[in-house]
Amino acid sequence: MNRPRARALQATALALWAWAIGAGAATRGRVVDLNNVGLPHAMVTLTKSPQARGPTALTVFSDEHGAFAFPPTAPAGTLSVRLLGYKQVESPSPGVTPDDPTLLMRPEANQAGTAPASAYLRGIARDADREALIGTCVGCHQLPAPEVRAYAKLLDDTPQTQTLAAREKSWEAVVQQMNYISAKEFSRAGGPVSAGESVYSGGKPGPMAKLLAGALHGPLQEVRGYTYGAPLLVNTRTVIREYQVPSPMLSARR
Repeated sequence: MNRPRARALQATALALWAWAIGAGAATRGRVVDLNNVGLPHAMVTLTKSPQARGPTALTVFSDEHGAFAFPPTAPAGTLSVRLLGYKQVESPSPGVTPDDPTLLMRPEANQAGTAPASAYLRGIARDADREALIGTCVGCHQLPAPEVRAYAKLLDDTPQTQTLAAREKSWEAVVQQMNYISAKEFSRAGGPVSAGESVYSGGKPGPMAKLLAGALHGPLQEVRGYTYGAPLLVNTRTVIREYQVPSPMLSARR
């Protein structure tokens, strides 16, 4: 194979990861690995274009052959894909609109970007501590989100926050900030304003910060060898619809 043709094929493969699909375009495609083998149970998300109507994002799952399909009413937008143990092949030139898009993925040993919260909480010894973190933090914030992992790395890189006491104080500042945000959010419904010192479930920042410092130690930049432990309760008919709501500050300015 000559070099120009090889480069052309490589560029075509790299462009397979993200497609901009317009109204009336095909809403089905396939998720494959570098050997063109279909990947099952991949989460394929369509994020709508700013001018399009409908859900902000739609997510479906690929079948055993890697095939996926969105509802016919799916808005125009951009496709992306996530799968535990794989990473989407990035494209330097997205924006192509094929009839049957193929999303390309490669194996990825580091699962930090795709592993769920249970991958980070599996080292907690006490069931009560794990349940407290899940009930208070994980349900709303998809802990650990990229921002949480970035904060943990900052603490791990800073000499002044190496001790357990210093880390607890650092996490307490985050919990305190979330307390004030929750008080603001709950007051929007017209009911009584919750105390700014109380976290969502009614506790104080100190105990929750202590749990966070004990559970989220280290930079949180790597997760390896994690498995779900059970089949995903999804199939090709599963559709997750997400809607963006105006931020409180935006509403307050109107």
